[in-house]
Amino acid sequence: MQLDFNTQLKTLSFQPKTEETVGKILSSILASETGPGTKDKALKLWAWAESLDHDEPLNLDLADANYLRTLVDTADRCQVLAKAQILQVIDSAKDELVRLEKEAREKPVQITRVD
Repeated sequence: MQLDFNTQLKTLSFQPKTEETVGKILSSILASETGPGTKDKALKLWAWAESLDHDEPLNLDLADANYLRTLVDTADRCQVLAKAQILQVIDSAKDELVRLEKEAREKPVQITRVD
C-alpha cells in the first residue's frame, strides 16, 4: 500500500500550522527513535526517513504499516497534533487496502476454457 504523508501539518482549526509536512515530521521521528521496537530495524527506519524527507510516499505491506503505526503511536517525543495526523494517513490507507482485498475475495472468478 502507498502511504503519502506529503501534506501540511494542520492546527485544530484545520489551518496550516507550519510549512513543514507531516512526512517531514515523521521522518524526524523515525530518524531519532530509540525505543525497544526499533531493534534490528535501523536500516528500514532510515530508508523510510530518507524517503519521507524527500517528500516521497512509502510503499509498505500491511505488516510494515502496522509496525509503523505502533511505532508512531508509542513515540514519546511527538505531539498528539502531529501523531494523530500521521496515524490518520496510515489508518486511511489500511482501510482502503482491506476494502480492496474484500472486494477481490467477493468478486466471482470466471474460468474460461481454452481448447
